[in-house]
Amino acid sequence: VAIISSAGLSIQNKQEPFNSKIKGGDCSFRIIPSNINMDELSESHRSKTFDHSGIRSNPSTAMPIPQLDDLVSEGFIGSISNRHFSFMGSIINTRELIHDSIPKIISMLTEDKVDIVLFIPIWPMCPQTVGLIQKTCEEKNILTTSISIIDEITDMLKVKRYFSVPYALGYPLGDIDNYSNQKEVCKSALNLISN
Repeated sequence: VAIISSAGLSIQNKQEPFNSKIKGGDCSFRIIPSNINMDELSESHRSKTFDHSGIRSNPSTAMPIPQLDDLVSEGFIGSISNRHFSFMGSIINTRELIHDSIPKIISMLTEDKVDIVLFIPIWPMCPQTVGLIQKTCEEKNILTTSISIIDEITDMLKVKRYFSVPYALGYPLGDIDNYSNQKEVCKSALNLISN
């Protein structure tokens, strides 16, 4: 299982933060290794329409590597990928995303022998970004599932499967201090693969 998040996470002092000044959105991505210390992640999403404090204090709520590690230990999933991917959602001009970033991501997912991708969008414009990647993954026979905070937007994208949550924008896995619930949200989204 690999994770693709649209939270705009990057590794402090090792990766460039996302560029909020690019008109139409920053279509680049950052590779996040599975052995990352969550304290090393920094959030630089450009949107001012959601509360950033949750992800900034607990980045695993948008990049749930520890939660998936636990699901491996519990035998719920076989393994997690050695690398995951972070985008900054809020991409309006998707040309570079479609023609450059997505093919690169698909190539790496294939190289890593990823069977399933869990998508974590965090605000209303993010489902477009992750939805485009999600549909391409499915076309390439990589199974996908996504968290959905606003179902009306997710439905418009016609993604194959998603797990609807009742949480505020910027809190895709709910309360930042409720680790067991975060894990259950990931588990419920992944359960859609087998149903």
